[in-house]
Amino acid sequence: MKIIFIEDTKEDMELIKNIVEKFHEITPLYFLSAAEFYASEEEADAVILDIDIPDENGLLIAKKLREHDYEGPIVFVSWYQEYEHESFNVHPFRFVRKDKLDVEMTICLKELIIDFNRRNGKLFYNYENKSFYFYSYDILYIEREKNGVIIHFTDNSEKKIRGLSLQIVLNQYIYGFHQINKSMIINFYHVIRYSMDDTIILKNDIALEVSRNRRKSLMSAYREFRIR
Repeated sequence: MKIIFIEDTKEDMELIKNIVEKFHEITPLYFLSAAEFYASEEEADAVILDIDIPDENGLLIAKKLREHDYEGPIVFVSWYQEYEHESFNVHPFRFVRKDKLDVEMTICLKELIIDFNRRNGKLFYNYENKSFYFYSYDILYIEREKNGVIIHFTDNSEKKIRGLSLQIVLNQYIYGFHQINKSMIINFYHVIRYSMDDTIILKNDIALEVSRNRRKSLMSAYREFRIR
């Protein structure tokens, strides 16, 4: 995931860099001014910018990005919380306070990664020598059947895919996917709760049984998923 950071204060930029280094999923691009950012013509999956930039107000930069059809997340950073209301005009992803930069930036980056994976994760499959994909976030669970799988979607539709196996799905290491028994893979994004009778409840009130030998690994994986 590529993220642009625009911050004119070198001390704050160094602190941001120290936080970003903890996230191997992020490819950062750092700019100390609006002019430097514009000259680069770089594009990214998210933009994090200081509001109080001397050569151009961060709110104006964000407005220009939206006017040029940038639809990705924008995060504002500032000492002054009164800017938060004004920033709503460009539909920001988050507002990070500089007096809590370490804590709030860390939380923000975790949320951005989750949002990026949710919006961009794909499940690939081949059919008649051609490659196709579904967005993983749209998938509720995958069920094994003879000669393939049935993919159940969040809109209650389903699709049978011949030649695709649960192992092929697992080998794609899709974030949030976890096998709960020998026949099913679920999407953690759509888990509502885990019942005491060892059934897991998904969106649309779908109840699926968790096999005994997978209960411990399921709970561990789901706790880690929730923390991230």
